[in-house]
Amino acid sequence: MQRVLYLFLSLFIFFAPVPPVLAGTATAFSDQFADLKSHPWGAAELTMMVQLGIMQGYPEGDRLYALPDKQVNRAEFAALLARTLSLGDGQEIPPFTDWQAVPDWARGPAAALYEAGIVTGVPRPDGALNFLPQAPVCRSEIAAMLTRAVEDEMLQDPVNPFGDVRPGDWYYESVLKAYKLGLVNGRAAGRFEPDGTASRVEVMVMLSRFLEKDTANLPEDSVLKSVVREFSELTGKALNGAGREAMPDYLTGEAALAFQNGGLGLWESVPAGGKIELTHPGGAPLVEFKSSYLARVKYRTRVDVTAALSGETGKPGPAGLTVDERYYLYNEAGAWKIYALDLVWSSRGEGE
Repeated sequence: MQRVLYLFLSLFIFFAPVPPVLAGTATAFSDQFADLKSHPWGAAELTMMVQLGIMQGYPEGDRLYALPDKQVNRAEFAALLARTLSLGDGQEIPPFTDWQAVPDWARGPAAALYEAGIVTGVPRPDGALNFLPQAPVCRSEIAAMLTRAVEDEMLQDPVNPFGDVRPGDWYYESVLKAYKLGLVNGRAAGRFEPDGTASRVEVMVMLSRFLEKDTANLPEDSVLKSVVREFSELTGKALNGAGREAMPDYLTGEAALAFQNGGLGLWESVPAGGKIELTHPGGAPLVEFKSSYLARVKYRTRVDVTAALSGETGKPGPAGLTVDERYYLYNEAGAWKIYALDLVWSSRGEGE
């Protein structure tokens, strides 16, 4: 029974690693990336994007690598942005003259971005449009695509801190809007370097800022609280032998990966005939942060065990455990789902 109480704390923190797939890029747990935390700048953003399932790893041997300094091309950025926005694959073929040069894995995302008006193509001298899938994505293009994805009006009289971004440049308004929204910064000495390329870590930082700062479609607190409350109720049922089949509907990213690979097998540790009771002495879940795409919700849960030993039923277990857990939610195609969960605080005994 004591093992049950401690295992409860490990709901998403303690799981069995999944061997990486050794072909192409692969989805895995953030702790399976050999170089994720070794990059001084952007490690937190890289980790979050892995947890969301947006950034995938490059396999080498038995490890995965984030390759934070690798340059990103336009096809790769299209796949990452479409994944960030949960757009899925587009259904129409865009009018790009070089469409056949777009890799198969990028065609669906690029088509979806075109249908959404986020990707418009690069004009040729004859007026036709190219996609240029292998060309490095430049900083002005990133700013333009990110601001097209934000449902917000253009800023009035925007401040321009960049000496190399001027009225008349096709990216002028996009860069200033992205700067005002906190999505991009300059590089050095008041310069934006609009034609500069972007590494994977720079792209992940900009995409994570977009997810955190877009507030055009904020969810009601009641929606977020309902997701967390319902999932907690399902967890209680699963610990007592029922409700497990409905849990995947509430999960995405790293949390879904953990569930798929046995990381949520807490119910196997419940003593035969025993019962786990989850209650919430702190009341309703508390919404700590929310944007159009991300949310953090804290919920206090008390875990009590009733054991059945030697034919006896209803025998109380050890003193209960009270925990504060922080749920991380992601708006995936209009449905709020849990992608990670952290233990914030715990206490044994009768107190709260």
